[in-house]
Amino acid sequence: MEETALGVPSNAVLMFELELLQLQKGVPEGFLFIWLQDSPEPLFQAMDMNQDQEVPLEEFSAFIKIQVGEGRGRLHPGIDSDIVLRDMFKNQDRNADSKITEDELNIIVNEEEEVLKHEEL
Repeated sequence: MEETALGVPSNAVLMFELELLQLQKGVPEGFLFIWLQDSPEPLFQAMDMNQDQEVPLEEFSAFIKIQVGEGRGRLHPGIDSDIVLRDMFKNQDRNADSKITEDELNIIVNEEEEVLKHEEL
């Protein structure tokens, strides 16, 4: 009978018992963050934690981390959260000036400037 270095025959049937330690739910494809509850209204005022009418990356990250920590939102799993937050910020900082303003947070959907509610943020 041929044996491996650990004394298990090469033709042995191995059975493994696994224990699930953590289940990490995802987010829909194409999203970096989803709300699990209604987003704060008005969103920009909640995000602008120091009320200076602009939200830099640090303030944006702190706001999202609070939402995730309190179970109101979920970040994309499997990717470093700092990378996800940086990408989310970049998507909202439409004029690339390193801060988000209330105007940048709103999406213009037609010529009458109807504002659409953000589904992802």
